[in-house]
Amino acid sequence: MPRPRRSLMAALAVASALALAGCGGEDEAPVRTQEGRLALALDDFLIAPQNVTAGPGPIAIDAVNRGRVGHNLHVRRGEDDDLIEVPTLLPGERGSATGTLRRGTYTLLCTVGNHRVLGMYGTLTVR
Repeated sequence: MPRPRRSLMAALAVASALALAGCGGEDEAPVRTQEGRLALALDDFLIAPQNVTAGPGPIAIDAVNRGRVGHNLHVRRGEDDDLIEVPTLLPGERGSATGTLRRGTYTLLCTVGNHRVLGMYGTLTVR
């Protein structure tokens, strides 16, 4: 293999490893809510923490946009059943919303543009 191509391959491998190092995964341990409150950070393009566990009943979600573009937060059961919504926040803004959840699995996601496809989703398990 010619030298320039080998350098390009090495650079791509390093870039991929760095990109993956910052990504949360399905294997990470879920974070528990504290006293019915959940603090989430919305970033380009990640919701952190990505996996959360809560008890049934009222829940308050506090979100901060740490990204460089607008993001929102929806809590869904199913594809279109929005139960809790934090409206679109501009960079640096904070927002909150409350709702009551029963036992089950919910999806956390940003519905702006294609942000969900880019990785802005997570799981909220209520048990």
